[in-house]
Amino acid sequence: MEEPQLRSMEKYQSNWGRHRHWVYFAIFAMLLSVIAAFNLQESYDARISEARQKSLVLATSGRAIIDQLVRQIDAFLPGIHDVIELSQQHPESFDRQVTDVLFDRMKNHPYLMDLLVVDDRGNIRQWTGKGEPPSVLDRDYVTIHLKEPVDREYFLSQPKLSKVHDDKWFFAFSRAYREESGSISHILVAIVDLAYVRSLLNSLELHPDGTYVLGSDSGYIYARIPDHEAMVGRYVKQVKPFLQDGLQTETVVATSSLDGKKRVISYQRSDISDFVFVGSLSLDTELSRWYRHAYQVVGLVACMLVAAGSLTYRLIASHRRLAHLSSHDSLSGLFNRRAFRTMSIREIDRVGRYPEPLSVMMLDLDDFKKLNDQHGHQAGDRAISTVGRVFDNHLRRTDLACRYGGEEFAVLLPKTDMDGAGELAEKIRHALETSGEREVTFTASIGVAEMRRDEGLDSLLCRSDQALYQAKASGKNRVCFTDVVGTV
Repeated sequence: MEEPQLRSMEKYQSNWGRHRHWVYFAIFAMLLSVIAAFNLQESYDARISEARQKSLVLATSGRAIIDQLVRQIDAFLPGIHDVIELSQQHPESFDRQVTDVLFDRMKNHPYLMDLLVVDDRGNIRQWTGKGEPPSVLDRDYVTIHLKEPVDREYFLSQPKLSKVHDDKWFFAFSRAYREESGSISHILVAIVDLAYVRSLLNSLELHPDGTYVLGSDSGYIYARIPDHEAMVGRYVKQVKPFLQDGLQTETVVATSSLDGKKRVISYQRSDISDFVFVGSLSLDTELSRWYRHAYQVVGLVACMLVAAGSLTYRLIASHRRLAHLSSHDSLSGLFNRRAFRTMSIREIDRVGRYPEPLSVMMLDLDDFKKLNDQHGHQAGDRAISTVGRVFDNHLRRTDLACRYGGEEFAVLLPKTDMDGAGELAEKIRHALETSGEREVTFTASIGVAEMRRDEGLDSLLCRSDQALYQAKASGKNRVCFTDVVGTV
């Protein structure tokens, strides 16, 4: 071999010796990447498949409970019908016999809010409620039978707010019974308390960050765990696209229209009703182990960055929680006294610069110690929580409310004069008076004061407290005022 060719061959061998390890590394990296990608995909598919099965079990369990409830109602209504038919032979005792059987069914089925017997004109003939029965001519569970010439097996209504039970949601199960001529003899209606349905769903085991939803083909929500109060009665289009062409069950991965989270969602349509039961699991929660596995495969640096990001997020969330706890009362959800005073002083300073009315309410629960002694401290805690909920329902976002101490509460009302504050105080007093349970009720006394010119917070609170004392001394469960110069 000639010398130039030899030197060229030696140079090539030298360069190969220096770079071949990088080539081997690149080949190894490519092979490892393919293996890692295959492993990650396989484990991901396994986690999704497991989540689908779990969400399907959730939906199936919930559907079984609701189907059982519907079957129970469908089973006892014919018995009521039989009593009605037999009692018609004895007109003098008809009302008593029918009413007795209605109350007997109510006693044996705690999920019932009311039972109704509706005549062929759509008027309630007998019911389990008190006083004059309300009109139900506007309710779909009655009009559907009056309008349709063909007898339906039964009808399940949309979720409704009760006309006689304050702030209570229900759905109605109604069945029309007809004469031989086809005309309606009577309609039996079972009013089912959705709060009880929620308690049934709460009895089921729920995975972390999972949800139960009882809905219908029409898209209405009857119950949701969690956040039942915020979701009941809402209309949601999401149910419809996934249960088409008569499908009884379907599992999808989709973004929930209720909370915006990516979820594994299983839909189960009832075999005996229009109900659709939905069980869902948070995709992030179900993939948490897969994420940890992926971090390890990707490398130590990525794991450290993710861990640091996760730790930061948790610290921020923790700081937010601590900040909230430092300024809010945990039982009522209202501001605590320190935060209330700080913000009230700022508001009073603002009013000093831009003169406008400002009032304060001081509220105290009547006979609170007696309530605790007779019904236990849990009843007292529920009363405190009820005050927070009533305030949420009646106060504006600009109003400041706090638990001032024990069973005493304070509310600062910007841009509100004495008349406006008095009207609001009376609404709150009435709402609290009617918010208790049948066995446990409570009332509140309220003192109202309007801020005078150049008056400070302590003086304003003192005057409203004097008005509160006057309300207590005058018999409690009332609203008293101070005038502008500070007399009660």
